[in-house]
Amino acid sequence: TNIRNLILWYGAFAIEGAAVQLGSAEQLSQVRLDSLRGTFGDSQAKGHFTGATGTIGNVPLKISEGAGDWQFVSDELRVTGGLRVADTVADPRFNPLVSDNFLLRLVDGRITAEGRLREPKSDAAVVEIHIVHNLTPGTGSATLDVADLVFGKKLQPEMLTSTTLGVIANVVGSIAGQGIIRWTPDGVTSAGLFRTDNLDLAAAFGPITGLKGEIALSDLLGLETGPGQTVGIASINPGIAVLDGNISYQLLPGQKVRIEGGRWPFAGGWLILEPTMFDLTEAAERRLTFRVEGLDAGQFINQLQFENIDATGIYDGTLPMIFDQQGGRIEGGRLVARGGGTLAY
Repeated sequence: TNIRNLILWYGAFAIEGAAVQLGSAEQLSQVRLDSLRGTFGDSQAKGHFTGATGTIGNVPLKISEGAGDWQFVSDELRVTGGLRVADTVADPRFNPLVSDNFLLRLVDGRITAEGRLREPKSDAAVVEIHIVHNLTPGTGSATLDVADLVFGKKLQPEMLTSTTLGVIANVVGSIAGQGIIRWTPDGVTSAGLFRTDNLDLAAAFGPITGLKGEIALSDLLGLETGPGQTVGIASINPGIAVLDGNISYQLLPGQKVRIEGGRWPFAGGWLILEPTMFDLTEAAERRLTFRVEGLDAGQFINQLQFENIDATGIYDGTLPMIFDQQGGRIEGGRLVARGGGTLAY
């Protein structure tokens, strides 16, 4: 423990600039305090602290702006108050969150901590966090419980993470689930399972409504999944509305998305999305190729609600589409009628 200034008087003390380190060199828990004040007597001590910053073991979270009350009695240190929590990496994976009900206990070389983290601008509750860290072996875990994270006018995903900026917008709906981070002297692992029953949003390739599904993250901190993640979509409109389909995908390292495929019933046939890859870190055009199988021209014309146009025939083909800030367009599309068809206008 390092102390810049210590003042003692009868039954009380005041410390400025205290720095405390706990645990082994490989798994240090560190706390710095601008001020620590308290009183002691009758086998206990208690007081108030301000300006707390620090980390707990290998937890990839940095605590700052901590202030509150502390108590030490029966070999147990108990700390309550408010703080700010941020990511520790140079390119943060999430924006800072705050808590006004954080509780930390230290007893027998074991730290436990919990609290509700909120988005500071909207004050929306985001996640309940529960941390356990064992000082001597340097092992522990952090459980992240998301009961009902609601997006709308008050809260949007880009307020929580810059990863979604320019990818999705105008999100309405909620998600729920749980993530867990585990650490040992050998490293950090993480995983999570989250779901939504009804999410509406705007994407580069058109508005989406009724998105429903579950995502299993093999690396919660890196936002990575295994293959075969699936979401159902009630409606997507890249220029022509298609209903009741699904997309399979995988989140890859480096904020890349592999679209494994998609399929929608479409005008008596099928609209099939071919596999492709997106880099979410680049504000680039998105290229998607749709394959058409068994499209009924009459149903298609009726869906578009064109007046004074009639068509017949069953068509197959491809529709290469490009989406950018100006919208979407087809380049090099080709539809072939099975055995011919008609067009009248």
